[in-house]
Amino acid sequence: FLPISIVDLSESTFNMMKDVFKESCFESLLPAYGLNGELMLKVLLSDHFSQYELIHEIDNVSFDNLQKFVVKFFKQLKLQVLVQGNILKSQALEIAGKIRTNLKCQLFSEEPELKRRCYQFPLGSTVIRTKSFTPNDDNSLIRDYYQVGLDTVRRRTLGRLLVSILNPKTYDFLRSKEQLGYGVAAQFYERGGVIGIQIIVLSQEGKNTYIKV
Repeated sequence: FLPISIVDLSESTFNMMKDVFKESCFESLLPAYGLNGELMLKVLLSDHFSQYELIHEIDNVSFDNLQKFVVKFFKQLKLQVLVQGNILKSQALEIAGKIRTNLKCQLFSEEPELKRRCYQFPLGSTVIRTKSFTPNDDNSLIRDYYQVGLDTVRRRTLGRLLVSILNPKTYDFLRSKEQLGYGVAAQFYERGGVIGIQIIVLSQEGKNTYIKV
Protein backbone atom coordinates (compact mmCIF):
# COMPACT_ATOMS: atom_id res chain seq x y z
CA PHE A 1 0.00 0.00 0.00
CA LEU A 2 0.96 3.66 -0.48
CA PRO A 3 2.10 4.45 3.10
CA ILE A 4 4.80 1.76 2.87
CA SER A 5 6.02 2.93 -0.54
CA ILE A 6 6.28 6.52 0.72
CA VAL A 7 8.39 5.46 3.68
CA ASP A 8 10.75 3.58 1.35
CA LEU A 9 10.97 6.54 -1.05
CA SER A 10 14.34 8.32 -1.05
CA GLU A 11 14.59 12.10 -1.04
CA SER A 12 16.52 12.09 -4.32
CA THR A 13 13.72 10.12 -5.99
CA PHE A 14 11.19 12.53 -4.50
CA ASN A 15 13.02 15.53 -6.00
CA MET A 16 13.15 13.79 -9.37
CA MET A 17 9.40 13.17 -9.19
CA LYS A 18 8.85 16.86 -8.45
CA ASP A 19 10.69 17.76 -11.65
CA VAL A 20 8.63 15.25 -13.63
CA PHE A 21 5.45 16.68 -12.10
CA LYS A 22 6.38 20.25 -13.08
CA GLU A 23 7.31 19.19 -16.59
CA SER A 24 3.99 17.38 -16.99
CA CYS A 25 2.02 20.43 -15.81
CA PHE A 26 3.92 22.75 -18.11
CA GLU A 27 3.50 20.48 -21.13
CA SER A 28 -0.27 20.49 -20.59
CA LEU A 29 -0.24 24.29 -20.92
CA LEU A 30 1.81 24.43 -24.13
CA PRO A 31 -0.97 23.57 -26.61
CA ALA A 32 -3.51 26.32 -27.25
CA TYR A 33 -6.32 23.97 -26.23
CA GLY A 34 -4.70 23.15 -22.88
CA LEU A 35 -4.03 26.76 -21.88
CA ASN A 36 -7.48 27.85 -23.03
CA GLY A 37 -9.14 25.09 -21.00
CA GLU A 38 -7.21 26.00 -17.85
CA LEU A 39 -8.16 29.66 -18.22
CA MET A 40 -11.78 28.68 -18.73
CA LEU A 41 -11.86 26.68 -15.48
CA LYS A 42 -10.11 29.48 -13.59
CA VAL A 43 -12.80 31.94 -14.68
CA LEU A 44 -15.74 29.60 -14.05
CA LEU A 45 -14.92 27.82 -10.79
CA SER A 46 -14.37 29.44 -7.41
CA ASP A 47 -11.91 26.80 -6.19
CA HIS A 48 -9.95 25.82 -9.30
CA PHE A 49 -6.16 25.59 -8.99
CA SER A 50 -4.57 25.82 -12.41
CA GLN A 51 -1.60 23.82 -13.64
CA TYR A 52 0.38 27.08 -13.63
CA GLU A 53 -0.31 27.53 -9.90
CA LEU A 54 0.67 23.92 -9.19
CA ILE A 55 4.03 24.45 -10.94
CA HIS A 56 4.86 27.31 -8.56
CA GLU A 57 3.54 25.56 -5.45
CA ILE A 58 5.44 22.30 -5.95
CA ASP A 59 8.73 24.08 -5.19
CA ASN A 60 7.43 24.78 -1.68
CA VAL A 61 6.74 21.10 -0.99
CA SER A 62 9.50 19.26 0.85
CA PHE A 63 10.11 15.56 1.41
CA ASP A 64 9.17 16.03 5.08
CA ASN A 65 5.90 17.72 4.04
CA LEU A 66 4.95 14.68 1.97
CA GLN A 67 5.65 12.20 4.75
CA LYS A 68 3.56 14.16 7.26
CA PHE A 69 0.74 14.54 4.73
CA VAL A 70 0.59 10.79 4.08
CA VAL A 71 0.13 10.05 7.79
CA LYS A 72 -2.74 12.53 8.04
CA PHE A 73 -4.29 11.44 4.75
CA PHE A 74 -4.62 7.79 5.75
CA LYS A 75 -5.65 8.52 9.33
CA GLN A 76 -9.33 8.92 8.40
CA LEU A 77 -10.85 7.45 5.27
CA LYS A 78 -14.30 6.54 4.05
CA LEU A 79 -13.78 3.26 2.21
CA GLN A 80 -16.07 2.15 -0.59
CA VAL A 81 -15.07 -1.10 -2.27
CA LEU A 82 -16.55 -2.35 -5.54
CA VAL A 83 -15.87 -5.99 -6.37
CA GLN A 84 -16.93 -7.33 -9.76
CA GLY A 85 -16.53 -10.69 -11.37
CA ASN A 86 -16.99 -14.35 -10.56
CA ILE A 87 -16.53 -14.02 -6.82
CA LEU A 88 -18.56 -14.95 -3.73
CA LYS A 89 -19.97 -12.39 -1.32
CA SER A 90 -17.84 -13.81 1.51
CA GLN A 91 -14.70 -13.42 -0.61
CA ALA A 92 -15.59 -9.82 -1.47
CA LEU A 93 -16.12 -9.00 2.21
CA GLU A 94 -12.79 -10.65 3.04
CA ILE A 95 -10.99 -8.47 0.48
CA ALA A 96 -12.64 -5.32 1.86
CA GLY A 97 -11.69 -6.37 5.38
CA LYS A 98 -8.02 -6.81 4.42
CA ILE A 99 -7.96 -3.33 2.94
CA ARG A 100 -9.35 -1.82 6.16
CA THR A 101 -6.89 -3.81 8.27
CA ASN A 102 -3.83 -2.88 6.22
CA LEU A 103 -4.69 0.81 6.02
CA LYS A 104 -5.52 0.98 9.74
CA CYS A 105 -7.62 4.09 9.27
CA GLN A 106 -10.36 5.49 11.48
CA LEU A 107 -13.90 6.11 10.30
CA PHE A 108 -14.40 9.33 8.39
CA SER A 109 -16.75 11.83 10.00
CA GLU A 110 -20.10 12.12 8.22
CA GLU A 111 -19.71 15.71 7.05
CA PRO A 112 -21.61 17.04 4.03
CA GLU A 113 -19.79 16.67 0.74
CA LEU A 114 -18.22 19.89 -0.52
CA LYS A 115 -19.39 20.60 -4.05
CA ARG A 116 -17.58 22.78 -6.56
CA ARG A 117 -19.26 26.10 -7.19
CA CYS A 118 -19.53 27.86 -10.53
CA TYR A 119 -19.77 31.62 -10.94
CA GLN A 120 -22.84 33.08 -12.61
CA PHE A 121 -21.82 35.26 -15.53
CA PRO A 122 -23.35 38.74 -15.85
CA LEU A 123 -25.54 39.54 -18.84
CA GLY A 124 -23.70 40.81 -21.87
CA SER A 125 -20.38 39.87 -23.45
CA THR A 126 -17.04 39.32 -21.75
CA VAL A 127 -13.84 38.69 -23.69
CA ILE A 128 -10.58 37.30 -22.35
CA ARG A 129 -7.52 36.99 -24.56
CA THR A 130 -4.14 35.55 -23.61
CA LYS A 131 -0.89 34.79 -25.37
CA SER A 132 0.52 31.30 -25.67
CA PHE A 133 3.55 30.14 -23.69
CA THR A 134 5.13 29.25 -27.04
CA PRO A 135 5.46 32.46 -29.12
CA ASN A 136 6.38 30.57 -32.29
CA ASP A 137 3.28 28.37 -32.14
CA ASP A 138 0.96 29.38 -34.98
CA ASN A 139 -2.06 27.57 -33.52
CA SER A 140 -4.83 29.61 -31.91
CA LEU A 141 -8.10 28.71 -30.25
CA ILE A 142 -11.28 30.67 -29.69
CA ARG A 143 -14.01 29.46 -27.35
CA ASP A 144 -17.49 30.99 -27.32
CA TYR A 145 -19.21 29.96 -24.11
CA TYR A 146 -22.91 30.47 -23.40
CA GLN A 147 -24.02 29.82 -19.84
CA VAL A 148 -27.48 28.23 -19.62
CA GLY A 149 -28.16 27.80 -15.89
CA LEU A 150 -28.21 25.27 -13.05
CA ASP A 151 -27.89 21.66 -14.08
CA THR A 152 -31.24 19.87 -14.20
CA VAL A 153 -32.36 16.77 -16.07
CA ARG A 154 -34.49 18.86 -18.42
CA ARG A 155 -31.79 21.45 -19.16
CA ARG A 156 -29.14 18.78 -19.61
CA THR A 157 -31.39 16.91 -22.06
CA LEU A 158 -32.25 20.05 -24.02
CA GLY A 159 -28.60 21.16 -24.01
CA ARG A 160 -27.31 17.88 -25.39
CA LEU A 161 -30.07 17.81 -27.99
CA LEU A 162 -29.23 21.35 -29.08
CA VAL A 163 -25.53 20.53 -29.36
CA SER A 164 -26.26 17.45 -31.47
CA ILE A 165 -28.18 19.72 -33.87
CA LEU A 166 -25.64 22.57 -33.80
CA ASN A 167 -22.45 20.53 -34.20
CA PRO A 168 -22.76 19.52 -37.88
CA LYS A 169 -24.21 22.91 -38.85
CA THR A 170 -21.42 24.74 -37.00
CA TYR A 171 -18.77 22.65 -38.73
CA ASP A 172 -20.39 23.11 -42.13
CA PHE A 173 -20.65 26.90 -41.82
CA LEU A 174 -17.49 27.89 -39.91
CA ARG A 175 -15.16 25.20 -41.24
CA SER A 176 -16.37 24.29 -44.73
CA LYS A 177 -17.90 27.56 -45.96
CA GLU A 178 -16.13 30.32 -44.02
CA GLN A 179 -12.90 28.31 -43.57
CA LEU A 180 -12.18 30.00 -40.25
CA GLY A 181 -10.24 27.07 -38.80
CA TYR A 182 -9.10 23.50 -39.20
CA GLY A 183 -11.13 22.32 -36.22
CA VAL A 184 -14.68 23.41 -35.31
CA ALA A 185 -17.07 21.89 -32.77
CA ALA A 186 -20.15 22.68 -30.69
CA GLN A 187 -19.98 21.06 -27.25
CA PHE A 188 -22.10 20.57 -24.12
CA TYR A 189 -20.21 21.88 -21.08
CA GLU A 190 -20.94 21.23 -17.38
CA ARG A 191 -18.87 22.46 -14.47
CA GLY A 192 -19.76 23.11 -10.85
CA GLY A 193 -23.41 22.20 -11.29
CA VAL A 194 -23.93 24.75 -14.07
CA ILE A 195 -24.41 23.82 -17.71
CA GLY A 196 -23.51 25.73 -20.83
CA ILE A 197 -22.86 25.39 -24.54
CA GLN A 198 -19.61 26.26 -26.22
CA ILE A 199 -18.34 26.59 -29.76
CA ILE A 200 -14.62 25.98 -30.33
CA VAL A 201 -12.60 27.00 -33.37
CA LEU A 202 -8.99 25.87 -33.84
CA SER A 203 -7.12 27.89 -36.45
CA GLN A 204 -3.71 29.14 -37.54
CA GLU A 205 -2.70 32.68 -36.67
CA GLY A 206 -1.05 33.13 -40.04
CA LYS A 207 -4.32 32.48 -41.89
CA ASN A 208 -6.94 33.91 -39.51
CA THR A 209 -5.40 36.32 -37.05
CA TYR A 210 -6.85 36.94 -33.60
CA ILE A 211 -5.11 40.29 -33.30
CA LYS A 212 -7.46 43.26 -33.68
CA VAL A 213 -6.27 45.78 -36.24
